Amino acid sequence: MSLFRRRKKSSNTIDAGTIITGEIRSENNWTLCGTLIGNLVALGDVVIEKGAEIRGNVLGENVRVAGKVIGNIDARRHLHLASSAHIIGDTSYQTLRIEEGAFFTGKMELKDEHAAAETPGSEIPVNRMPDAEPVQNQYTISPPQPEPAYPIRGKRVVIS
Repeated sequence: MSLFRRRKKSSNTIDAGTIITGEIRSENNWTLCGTLIGNLVALGDVVIEKGAEIRGNVLGENVRVAGKVIGNIDARRHLHLASSAHIIGDTSYQTLRIEEGAFFTGKMELKDEHAAAETPGSEIPVNRMPDAEPVQNQYTISPPQPEPAYPIRGKRVVIS
């Protein structure tokens, strides 16, 4: 029997009622039931349970959201939004599943399978604008107006 046995990826959990402030970087799977104020970067799967909240970016292999995320989500493979999910931010994924009742505000980006394999898994990508001269615009930008919500089969759906 060897002292240095190879371990399976273990799962880390932040329990309900726990509030963590700061960034988490891990090679393992994560299940969040509490609150995280900061980024979560995992090489494994990420599960955000109902009642959990993240105020920061999330990066994981497969990401399942049933709670609230205020920030961007980058699922290297699969993104699943449960019916209780509430997301304010942009998402990127290779495959997507959205259950009826999930709330989402932001951009959705389908990743190319080959491009995702080349992206390093330990960093959240940052889109940077190229250096350019500021553009003079004759138009003014008005603040966004609230979008109307229409009842569909007893559910509220935001139509943009």
